[in-house]
Amino acid sequence: MPSENIIAPQLRIIAADHQSESRVHYQTILPGLGYKLLSVAETGRELIEQCRHHGPDLVIADCKLPDMDVVDAAEEVCRAGRLPFIVIADVFDPQQMMRNETNHVWAYLIKPINSRHLEAVIPFVLHRFKKMQARFLEIKALRIEVNNGLETGVNGVRISPGVCLK
Repeated sequence: MPSENIIAPQLRIIAADHQSESRVHYQTILPGLGYKLLSVAETGRELIEQCRHHGPDLVIADCKLPDMDVVDAAEEVCRAGRLPFIVIADVFDPQQMMRNETNHVWAYLIKPINSRHLEAVIPFVLHRFKKMQARFLEIKALRIEVNNGLETGVNGVRISPGVCLK
C-alpha cells in the first residue's frame, strides 16, 4: 500500500547502483512510496548525465559506482546547484562516512534497504535540505544588504571594503 507522501508529493528522484537487483528494487519501492523515479543509472557518468538532463529533487546512489565514487559524482552534479544525495553502502566504512559528511550527502544507509528505510529517511533529508536552502538564501540576502551598505555608506560615511569598524 503506498504511503501518503505529505512532505513532497511527486518528488523527482534519480537512483544509481551498479547491481541490477538494486536498480530493479528502486523501480519498485520508490513509485510505491509515491515518488517519481525519473531514471536509474548504473555508472557515475550515467548518473551525472541523467541529473543534468532531468534535474531531480533528490539522488539515491550506491557508494561505489563502477567508474567513480558517488562523492565525486555528487560534486560534479552539484556544480549546477545544490542537490541532496542519499548514499547506500554494502558495508559501513568510517572513511567513506567521513568523506560523505562534507560532500552533498545527507544520509548514509547500509544495505539491505527496504521501503520502510526510505519512507523514513527521504522526508527527513528533504526537511533538513529545505531548511539549509532557506538559510543559504538568508545569508545571500544579508551579504547583498551588507555590500549595499558598504557601497552607499552609513549616515553619509562611505566604508571601503575590507575595513573593519569596531
